[in-house]
Amino acid sequence: MKIILSAFFILIVSSCTSLQSYEERQKKFSETINTWVGSSDGDLIKIWGVPTNVYRTGDTKYLTYRNSRTSVDSSLSPCFTEYCYPTIDTNVVNYSCEITFTVINQKITTWRAKGNNCF
Repeated sequence: MKIILSAFFILIVSSCTSLQSYEERQKKFSETINTWVGSSDGDLIKIWGVPTNVYRTGDTKYLTYRNSRTSVDSSLSPCFTEYCYPTIDTNVVNYSCEITFTVINQKITTWRAKGNNCF
């Protein structure tokens, strides 16, 4: 009984950490990144480090930062009969985020983000 109560408690506590909605996380992310608009590209590089990619065209420069990781989750498939051979199910998920800042005259003017792990 203690094991069941402990598992239930862990489930409840862990579910509370994800109560922030997708929209709330997206809004917070956008507000944070928006603070860079108007800043110099030098200040961004001082804080974020060297960008993954830099592209220049005319007076415009694009600074791109990429972050990615892979998660592998494995679980033992359940048996529902006495003639069961358990198997291991593996789920591989690639997470990524790419943020590109547009810089004109050494000032960040806009940004865009794409990926499934930005916020």
